[in-house]
Order: sequence, then structure tokens, then C-alpha cells
Amino acid sequence: MTTEFSRVVYRPTPSTAGAPFGLRSVGHARFGPSRSEPTRVVTFVHLLWTECGTGYLEQDGREHRLRAGEAFCYRPGMRHRLFTREDAWEYRWLTLDGPCATGLVLGLGIPDAPFDAGPGWADSFRAQGKALHRVGPREQVETTAGVYAFLVSLAGRVTSPAQRTDEKAGAVARAKALMAERLNDPSIGVRQIAAAVGLERTLFSRVFRQVTGTTPKGYLDDLRLQAVLTRLRSSSETVEATARWAGFGSANYLAKFLRRKIGLSPSAFRSSL
Repeated sequence: MTTEFSRVVYRPTPSTAGAPFGLRSVGHARFGPSRSEPTRVVTFVHLLWTECGTGYLEQDGREHRLRAGEAFCYRPGMRHRLFTREDAWEYRWLTLDGPCATGLVLGLGIPDAPFDAGPGWADSFRAQGKALHRVGPREQVETTAGVYAFLVSLAGRVTSPAQRTDEKAGAVARAKALMAERLNDPSIGVRQIAAAVGLERTLFSRVFRQVTGTTPKGYLDDLRLQAVLTRLRSSSETVEATARWAGFGSANYLAKFLRRKIGLSPSAFRSSL
């Protein structure tokens, strides 16, 4: 496919270092008008976001138009082809692999159809690209946690057409993004999040559950659990260090949290791997 420019950064290591998923590549491209590429089938998750212009994606025989601010996520095994018509198209992308990559995007509710992610994601994609240059075990864990937080924030933009004009659903999306951004902040809680999105705490908790099916605390706990398990699995740092990184007050508090969630202490979890 002829491009005006195309840049891509790949993970320097071949595997995800035991993590359930990993950031494989991050890229940025601009296609001129009337360009096309051959149909491909990929073996990884591919998330694409249009920065400007208009492009088209043919996926399993269906054609989708992608305008500025719109995103698309296709999963392993999907046949797809990218092309342009009368307009140029500039977009950014990232790819994920690992045993849980597909389950991750499905669990976050990211569809295999275009969705309006909105503007302003270029810096986030750049940050993910920079993270790929970091090659140590600790750095790989931080990269995995970073891309997870990014995906959670992006998934907060996925709404049904009816929800897009619903202020309450918008508040929930902002709350989910805030939780992802401040995942490691020990001072963040339901009260602070409700205040940040402009809702009274009780109303916020009720609306959050209506939209997501879980409570704000349950959602935040799930985010922290995923981050902690990934870090414990991939890092040899002390439990105390992991507890501080994850925003828990102490190793004892983290141990109680894990026992409640998975029935194992941090050391027992590591021993089970």
C-alpha cells in the first residue's frame, strides 16, 4: 500500500514475558487518496484510531467508514483490508498479543465495529510507543499496566447510540477514565470520583451500577486486581514494593485484598505460577 508516511515501533522481545497480554507494536501512518492494501488476516488484536481524514476498512466482507475520532478494533482471525477513496487518511494504531489479549478487549466491551472514541488520543498512542523501548522485566510490567489503563480509558468511550446523549452515562465514562488514570493513587475512592464527575455519591453509585452492572468500588477493585496480578506474575520485587506501587497502604493490606479476591496471598499466588 502506498503511504505518505508510516512509522511503527515493535516490542524488542518476542514474547509477553509471561504476562496475560502484551503490547506488540505501536504505529502511525498517513495514506493518500485512492489507495488500497491487500486483504490480510492477523493473529493479534489490532486497535486503530483515526486522527484526521477519512479511511475505510473492509472486515469479513463488511465495509466500514472511519472518520476523525472514530476507532475500530479487530481480533485475531478477522480478514480485513484498509483503503481510502477521495480523502487522505491519517491514523494511529497499536497491536496486542498474549493468551488473554482477545478476552481483554471483549471484557472491556470494545466492539468489532466502529465507535466514536473522540479526539485527543495522539499523545496516548505516542506514550505507548515510547514505552515499547523499555526492555527490562519491571519495565515490561509497567508497559502492560500502562496499555491496560489506556484501553480501559478508551473503552469508557464505547456507548450505544442512545447513551451518547445521556449525561449520566457520560459521567460514568469519565469516572472509568479517572479510575484508570489514578489507579495507583491510594487517596482515590468512590467519594472523590463522584465529586470529580459532578454527582452525589449515592446517585453516582446507582447510575454506575445501572450502566456497568457493577459498583464503582467493585470496578476499581477489578482494575487494581488485574494490575497487581500482572505485576506479581512478571516481577520479582517485594510484596511491599508492589503494594506501594498499586496504591495499597501496606503489604498486609494487599495480602488481605488478594485473599478476599482470589483466596491466595501474594506469595501463594507466585508459588502457584
